[in-house]
Amino acid sequence: MRIVAVLQGLDQPGAAVTTSCVTQLEALALQHRCSLVSDGLAPPGGTQLPVVKLRVPRFRVLRRFAHVPRQVVFILKVAQHLCFQARADSVDLVILHSHPSTALLAPVLRQLKGCKVVMTMHGDIRERPPGTYDPRLTWWYEVNTPAAYRRADAVLALSPNMARLAIDGGASPARVHLTPHGVDAADIGLSNKPRPAIGPGLLFVGRIEYNKGVDLLIEAFCRLAPTRPNLSLTCIGSPDPSYLSELQQQLRATGLTDRVQFLPNQHRQDLGHFYEQAALLVVPSRSEALSTVAIEAMAAGRPVVASDTGGNPLIVTMPHTGLLFTSGDAEALTSALERLVDHPEQRLAMGEAALQDHRARFTRQHAGETLRACIHQIGEQDSLDP
Repeated sequence: MRIVAVLQGLDQPGAAVTTSCVTQLEALALQHRCSLVSDGLAPPGGTQLPVVKLRVPRFRVLRRFAHVPRQVVFILKVAQHLCFQARADSVDLVILHSHPSTALLAPVLRQLKGCKVVMTMHGDIRERPPGTYDPRLTWWYEVNTPAAYRRADAVLALSPNMARLAIDGGASPARVHLTPHGVDAADIGLSNKPRPAIGPGLLFVGRIEYNKGVDLLIEAFCRLAPTRPNLSLTCIGSPDPSYLSELQQQLRATGLTDRVQFLPNQHRQDLGHFYEQAALLVVPSRSEALSTVAIEAMAAGRPVVASDTGGNPLIVTMPHTGLLFTSGDAEALTSALERLVDHPEQRLAMGEAALQDHRARFTRQHAGETLRACIHQIGEQDSLDP
């Protein structure tokens, strides 16, 4: 089949959606002719797939209100490119990576291009904590989310929780496919023989914002650190400035600033070093479609302590490969961390089990085989009416 993936923001290195899109398409390229359409070019080493870049204004003058107009223009540009500029190029299937683009493009692409439209689901507005987005942006997603589920020929859900949300939102159960992504040790710069952790260091990787629950992790760390002088915490990711300022103020008040470091986004090939330095990874998210960093930690032979939200229960097999705690509960997170920080032998056993579980369920090969089987099934299904 001729498959085109459409992704806004391809040039954002390290972004989970970018990583998922590129990994998916590279897996499909083993059997199909694939390309990308985006408003940016892939970062160096990002992908060898052909990329068509569309020029979309940034609307920087609008600052935090630029997201919706930029997305609308991008959607219009995609429709223009696929339906008119590239009309001689037949396309069998288009994979979209957002609810608004699916809601608005699916009828157009089927009518004018005669292709099937698939949405890869990276989240759902109903799972986001209240106040996560500006009210106007929240409205934009609330309007387009149910329409996307109804209009897509198929939905690729990264976890059972995402599949349930898609069906509850209006997608036909027969058209929802479970396709967790996979990670190899080499993706994060590691060999297949992880090294034992050097010390009891905690690691967080992800955007430093309220939805990711970093405040819960800082609170738990402040409870544990005073009686554990060797305990440290490293947080890697781009921050919400005001949110980060509050976290740093809390650390100053408890005198623990020198034991917590906040680092900017790191190149993915360099992340393996940080996983090897850490005793375990913490994923304290308030909502999470499927945590790529949790799978990366498993590939590095590290246990994961994660909230019980979203796709985390799919990844963490409790109590064998890590621990789950009640989402939003700092006390429960503290107890889970205490259990592993104070018992290194249990931590090491979980890390070894996590590595074996990763090799059985979350490698690129396994994820690619699952995805290709789903795409074949979607290709055999009848298309929805225009």
